[in-house]
Amino acid sequence: MRNSLPSRKLWSYHPTYEYTLSGNIFTSATTSQNFTVVDVPAGWAVQSLSMRLITQFAGVSLAGLVLKMGTSANANIFAPDFSLVQTALPTTVVSYGFVQASTVAHDIIARFVATGASINAITAGKVELTVNIGPV
Repeated sequence: MRNSLPSRKLWSYHPTYEYTLSGNIFTSATTSQNFTVVDVPAGWAVQSLSMRLITQFAGVSLAGLVLKMGTSANANIFAPDFSLVQTALPTTVVSYGFVQASTVAHDIIARFVATGASINAITAGKVELTVNIGPV
């Protein structure tokens, strides 16, 4: 089953997609769940990506939760593990700037991986993602 997220497209020459994900979106009874963030057309590239933890994620028996950003072939090609269970919220946005060109269309995946509980045990939390893509 493919999970797609509703987005708000901020139009410019290089489209920017912005998402705010809350703890109530998780349905998997396993320790991970993927969401398709952006469908990148062939000949286009991911030019930047940022993540901002707004509210710490929590749930019954949840010991940890990380967010990885990548493709289905490489889960953290765009961003390494970003902890969503932190005692103090970070004061800065985690940003990555790069060009990852592809000759074939591909999806950008947000992969959430929990420890201590199934992913559907998450009851609270909020993270903001921004992805900018453009032609190469």
